[in-house]
Amino acid sequence: MKILVVDDDFVSLNIMTGAVEKLGHQCISAEDGRQGWELFQKEPCEVVLSDWMMPGMTGLELCRLVRGFHSQDYCYFIMLSSLDKKHHVLEGLKAGADDYLTKPLDLEELEGRLLSASRVTSLHRKFLQAQSQAVLNSKLAAVGQLAAGVAHQLNTPLGAVKLALESARRRLEDPVGVEKKLGMSLQAIQNMQDIVSQLLGSSQMSPTKVSYCDMSRSVEETLALLGPQFLESGIQIETNLTSALEVVMPPSEFQQIFTNLLTNARDAVLSPDSKRQQIEVQTFREGDRGLLRVVDHGPGVPAQYQDRLFEPFFTTKAPGSGVGLGLPIVRNLVEVRGGSVRLVPEDDGVTMVEVGLPLS
Repeated sequence: MKILVVDDDFVSLNIMTGAVEKLGHQCISAEDGRQGWELFQKEPCEVVLSDWMMPGMTGLELCRLVRGFHSQDYCYFIMLSSLDKKHHVLEGLKAGADDYLTKPLDLEELEGRLLSASRVTSLHRKFLQAQSQAVLNSKLAAVGQLAAGVAHQLNTPLGAVKLALESARRRLEDPVGVEKKLGMSLQAIQNMQDIVSQLLGSSQMSPTKVSYCDMSRSVEETLALLGPQFLESGIQIETNLTSALEVVMPPSEFQQIFTNLLTNARDAVLSPDSKRQQIEVQTFREGDRGLLRVVDHGPGVPAQYQDRLFEPFFTTKAPGSGVGLGLPIVRNLVEVRGGSVRLVPEDDGVTMVEVGLPLS
């Protein structure tokens, strides 16, 4: 270990320096407290072995300065003095000293105290390493969560684009049909770009950015894009939409919300315990809010899980079927616009999710 020895008495300083070096440690010496403090700031040590009674700056004052020094590495401070009363020892420890030795110095006792110092400083280094690893693991977990969120948000529109393009390829002889499919694909791509922009912060969600969308029209556009996937799975979607229902939210965000709710409903009605493969979508006005309701006839949500459905990464789906981000994303998007979202499980297994947003 690197040890700083501080004593204003030349003889005592030489004795302590020789003893420390004899025990195999690297030694730096200072003739008083001020010089010791200057050396410590330039070259922090693992251990400081300092006399108490010194002119200019006492060992107590030096100890307090060392304790206030901002460094990740811990310094073990041993106070050395001819003062051997209990209250002297207590005063030294209260000042921040880790240990206390009385003069004249005993070599074996010093060796034992330095062994303790070595253990303490070693444990502190291990703690810092573990702490650093924990921070790194936390950052990696955050990156993993972000990646999972991106994958979750982009997977559905990518599937819709693929299906639309495959359909367009089969309709090359029908220019109108091809144009419609390509338009739907371009809209899905635009939605994905909006998602990426939000993640990068270039269009960060903020209540100060006012943008509006027609809730019912956005539902129709999303169903036109995703509907073929549901039809292929045998799912029936019934709609009851109120026209001219403009709410405070960008269209891309509302489509994210509806897509997530629709995807959850699809997974529910396709489960083996589903009552029937049917989803109902409603939009209507209630006071100063526009409401969206998505109802599925799946197996329902067990009572013990209902309070956790908006918790990130919690899912009741089978492994590999979901990451538990759909409803948390919905809640975040809705609440930042001053809206609300609630899940209403009914007795017969029917599950309804209701989103309320301020009308423009």
